[in-house]
Amino acid sequence: MATVLVVAADGERRRAVVAWLAARRPGARVLAAPTWDEGLAALRGAPLDGPIVALTDDLRPDTLMRAEAAGVSAALRTPPDLDQLEARCELLWI
Repeated sequence: MATVLVVAADGERRRAVVAWLAARRPGARVLAAPTWDEGLAALRGAPLDGPIVALTDDLRPDTLMRAEAAGVSAALRTPPDLDQLEARCELLWI
């Protein structure tokens, strides 16, 4: 099962993206967190057996390296372009 990690400090944005993903990709595991530290902790605590896509408003190189080390396959900026997100989900099966 694929996993989508939504990391956004803005709680309203985070909830909206999670709701969109739940409606469009009901088979995906969706994790949400306000910070990368909490998001990476959620990844460590979840059984992961497929690709991980991160949606975040923090695409700094050091953040992306930490995400990659945790197994993240792709990262997109929030708020996501929904067409781009849909295409990435199709590519990675989510």
